[in-house]
Amino acid sequence: MCSNLTRLSKAAADPASKAEEPPAATAAVPAAMAGATMASRPLPASIHRTQAASIESPAPTVLAASMQKTVAMGKKVFFLNPLPVLSEVAEELAKSEYEVYLVSDHRRLRKVLASDGESILFLNVDQTPEPGRWESYVKEVLCDGSCQEVGVGILTTRELDRELREKYTVGLQVPCGIVALKRGTAKAVELLKLTLDANDARGKRRHVRAFLPPGSGQCNVETDQGPVYAEITEISSVGMAVTFDGTTSFPTGTLLRKLAIQVKGFRLIADGFVAHERADSGGSITSVIMFVPSSLDEQKSERLRLLVYRLNQVAMDQLLV
Repeated sequence: MCSNLTRLSKAAADPASKAEEPPAATAAVPAAMAGATMASRPLPASIHRTQAASIESPAPTVLAASMQKTVAMGKKVFFLNPLPVLSEVAEELAKSEYEVYLVSDHRRLRKVLASDGESILFLNVDQTPEPGRWESYVKEVLCDGSCQEVGVGILTTRELDRELREKYTVGLQVPCGIVALKRGTAKAVELLKLTLDANDARGKRRHVRAFLPPGSGQCNVETDQGPVYAEITEISSVGMAVTFDGTTSFPTGTLLRKLAIQVKGFRLIADGFVAHERADSGGSITSVIMFVPSSLDEQKSERLRLLVYRLNQVAMDQLLV
């Protein structure tokens, strides 16, 4: 039997190869990679606005119980008018499995917020196109019934004057507070994590995933009959969903050694096993492959997380065009 392809038995399976869960939800379609049907999320009756958090007062703001319920699929986190430092901050948050996006078009973002349900929006108010523009925008979002589950926070690199601070914290009562990014990337990441965790940004999921456009991701594995190829349709830091060429399929539990993964210039070698298969309405079979943890060191896992972040960012950029 080829060393790259092994059938696992319950007695012989390496416990370390068992993945904790299938790849988690992402930007494009919030359904479990395992193919489970996602129930619609109940809407809270109201949102209570609370006092802001800042670097000087680091206790993170917590939303009311109606909005603080555990979100099964997690929340998208949008940074509007991103500061230069946020490119690095976003990558660090992505490495911790937060689903983050950098967005510049506030008008188009409104449509995404209205259609997405629960999400978190951090708005950089340092660059103001006109006086009162961002205060008005925040009020529009908070008063929009279709955005009632959106948590809004303010980002700044300067000390806001008392009048402006009170507009956001007392007048508008932004639920995610004011975050002052004054002490470098590490401190910004630390404070944002506190705020995001307080507002249940990750929910129950442990891993963010990305959906791949057709033809953008491939993998192959060597077998006794020669190389077998597959198209990657979804990927996360712990696994992927693939469609094998032709009629090729592998039983659940099959160990695939040295999977060669390629996604838009990204290349990685890892072992994986077939967790299960699912069929779509057209009869195509998708195999869910979980990576064997021992085949991924921290550097490989980090590269996968950044790949997922960049794929999702590209998808969001295209959605906002």
